[in-house]
Amino acid sequence: MNTPNNARSILSKSKIKQALVGLLENNKLSDITIGSICEKAGINRTTFYSHFSDMSDLFKAFESELSEQLEKLFIHDPDIAETGNLIDIFKSALDVVKKYKNLYKTHLGKIFEGSTIDKVMTKLKNKYAPILFRGKDVTPTMEDSYFIFLKSGIIGIIRDWVKRDCPESCEQIAKTIFQIINQVRTRQPVQENQ
Repeated sequence: MNTPNNARSILSKSKIKQALVGLLENNKLSDITIGSICEKAGINRTTFYSHFSDMSDLFKAFESELSEQLEKLFIHDPDIAETGNLIDIFKSALDVVKKYKNLYKTHLGKIFEGSTIDKVMTKLKNKYAPILFRGKDVTPTMEDSYFIFLKSGIIGIIRDWVKRDCPESCEQIAKTIFQIINQVRTRQPVQENQ
């Protein structure tokens, strides 16, 4: 029986997702059909429909899976406590983005606008604010504003990189993001209006 978590079911879902990624290499999203996914995956439509109700359901599943991968890198990584590790963590996250860049370009760009990025930024703020602002007179409002600014900047850098088809390496972009974080961090904070 093809139950949701048995090996055959997991393999079928994986084939479907790999087929979608493969088809996006040379096709517009609007040209991809369930039939073309099934053909590329080597499965029948019944198998597709046993896992996904339609294309939208497939995208939601993909978005959820990619969100989980990104969250694990930032939120559940036990070694995230050291600032030097940020480059490696960003590089790992960028590896995921680059692997699925065509999905990010077409449909899953909203992954950067949802709860995933908010959870990641909250975790980064909680872990790194004490390190980043050590010895500086920074109010909680300034801390919040700093991380909102970083979030927008990081998302913008990644979106631009994906839009340009990821010409720089993941490591280069991770180092760029880290350098910008450090440059912003080392600037003297502007005093809030009283």
